[in-house]
Order: sequence, then structure tokens, then C-alpha cells
Amino acid sequence: RDYEQLIEHARKDRADLIVLGRHRPSSVLQDMLGTAVDRVLRLGGVPVLTVQQKVEQPYNSILVAVDFSPASRRALEQAVRWFPQARITAITAYGTPRRSLFAGGAAHQSEAQTHKLALKGFLGEFAQAIGPDYAATTAGIVPVVEHGWPEDVILRAVDENKPDLLVLGTHARSGIGHAVLGSVAEWVLLEAPCDVLAVPPAR
Repeated sequence: RDYEQLIEHARKDRADLIVLGRHRPSSVLQDMLGTAVDRVLRLGGVPVLTVQQKVEQPYNSILVAVDFSPASRRALEQAVRWFPQARITAITAYGTPRRSLFAGGAAHQSEAQTHKLALKGFLGEFAQAIGPDYAATTAGIVPVVEHGWPEDVILRAVDENKPDLLVLGTHARSGIGHAVLGSVAEWVLLEAPCDVLAVPPAR
């Protein structure tokens, strides 16, 4: 199978990255069972770059999705290490549109402020951990906090800011639960109009 061959060769060659062209699933069954990209991400343990079309220039503008998890921390680390000259924006989502219908304005502002402080702390700890070699890059990371479902927030930011590359961490899951429920990362992989670098958890 194609994904098994990819994973086998990646492990044999100790690859740091797998690059694949991206296309939409050709059937509902393929969508439910997962595409080759999904399987490589879940089983390969190697970051996967999915490319929409011919790349005409370096990735100078990068959007990194952050949810404060180890997976998103690793995704941010890969973005900084691989593209230190790029303009990097770290975006995180909070709350849900449904909840906002019942929440007061003061509560909404308080939650937004809490997440802004959390993102600032997250980026500060990250900068210390990655070290002084990347100080200029980490100092230039732009923090953005938006209200809404994570997939909606990410895709809206891609549409508005048009980054060259979207980077996100994935949470490895398998089985029927994964096939039926999917994940934010896989949904964004299917819908994002730009190239996407998906980074699996460290093994």
C-alpha cells in the first residue's frame, strides 16, 4: 500500500520530513477510513508537508496553530527551527460560538484576557526552552487569540492573512473513533487553501 511504502522508506532513510501532494478524498468511504496523508501522520511519526501547488518562493509568512499541548509546542518548534527567517504568527482559539450566546460581555472579555496571558506565557517558556540561537525569531512571533471553534478560527485566519504555510500539531489516534470523529488537524488539512505542515507527537 502507498502509505506503508512511504512509512517504510521514511524509517529506513531516517527522514525528517515527508512531502506529499494534497487532494480531496474521492469518496465518502475514503473520507471515513482516512487518506494516505492521514495514515502517514498517524503511523509514520514523521512531520508531513502537504503541498497544494507549485511553490514559487520560500515560506516567508507562517501561521502556527497553538492549543498549549505538547503537540502544538513541537509544531511551533519545527516552524522556528526550519524557517527562522519567516514571519511567524501563533494563533489560539477559545470558547465556542454557542457559548458566546449566553456569556456576558464582561465574561467574554475576561476569558479572552486569560487566553492572551496564557499564550504570552506559553511563548515565553518556549523561547527559553529553544535557546538563544533562535532569540530573534521567537521575539518576533506575533500572538493572536480568537474566539470560536479551533478549526473555524484557523481557517478564517488563513483566509484573512493568506500565510505561505500553516503549521499544526497532530494528536495521534487510531481506530473507528478516529475515522468517524476525525480531528481538527485532519479537517484543516482537507480545507486549508495553503500548504500545511502537520507535526505528529514525539515518539
